[in-house]
Amino acid sequence: MKNSRGFTLIEMVAVLAILAILAGAIVPTVSQSIRDARADAERKTLETLSQLVREQVRRNANIPSATSWAATLALLSDLPVARLSRNPDGWNRAYLPDPAWTPVSTRPVLAAGWTQTPASAELVASAPANARILLISDLNADAQMACQNMTAIQFAAVWDESAGAPAACVATQTRSIARINLSSEFVQVVRNVSLPLGPPAPGWTFGGNTAVAVPFAAAGSTVRWHLRGSRLGLVAGGAVVGEIVLRDPLSVSWDGLAWKGY
Repeated sequence: MKNSRGFTLIEMVAVLAILAILAGAIVPTVSQSIRDARADAERKTLETLSQLVREQVRRNANIPSATSWAATLALLSDLPVARLSRNPDGWNRAYLPDPAWTPVSTRPVLAAGWTQTPASAELVASAPANARILLISDLNADAQMACQNMTAIQFAAVWDESAGAPAACVATQTRSIARINLSSEFVQVVRNVSLPLGPPAPGWTFGGNTAVAVPFAAAGSTVRWHLRGSRLGLVAGGAVVGEIVLRDPLSVSWDGLAWKGY
C-alpha cells in the first residue's frame, strides 16, 4: 500500500503566517480604497446639490435657508429629505450662508429663505456681495453642528482655504466642501422715469402679475438688482406693455407716455 502524507503542523503554521502577512498588507489598501471611493462620491453629491440650489434660484426665484434647503431641494429632485440633509454615513450635511452677505435684505435667514417678489426686489438697491453658501459634509462627524456658528471671518477663511478656518470645517480626505456663489445671479436694472407719471401710470412687476405691480411715485432714476432669468414686466395704465427676460444689465426709460429701451 502507498503511504499518504499530509501537512505537518509546522507547514500549516507557516502557511497561516504567510496568509496573515498578505491579509495585513491587502486589507488596509482595500479599506483605504473604499474610503476614497466614498469620499469621492460625497464630493460629487455636493456638486449635484450645488446645482440644485442654483436651479431653485433660477426656477423659483428663491434662495433656500439653512432650515429649508433640504425640503426645498427634495421638491426639485424627488429625493427624500433625509437623503439630502444627511450623508450615507448618517451625519448631517451643513448648509451655511455667508454671515457677511449683503444687502441683508437678500440674505436667506427666514425659515423659507429669501424669495424675490416685487416688494423684496425693491429693497435690493446695491449689488449683492458675499452672496455665498458653503455645503460641508463629513463622513465622520456632524458638519452642521460643527460649523453652523462660524463668524464671517471664519467663513471667509474656509471659503478661501486660508489661515483662521476652524479645523472641523476645512476640507480633508473624509470631509468635502462645495462652494456656491450667487452674486452673479443678480442683474442690474436701471429705470429712468420722467414726468408726467400718468395717465397712463408707469410701474413694473414680475411675471406679468399686475396685481402686485410697483407704481412709480416720483420721477427720477433708480437702480435695482433682480435675479437673472426674471421676467420683468413694464406696466402702463395697469397693464403690462412690455416684458423682458433679464440676462444682462438693463436700462429702460419712461418718457412720460411710454416705456423705451426694451
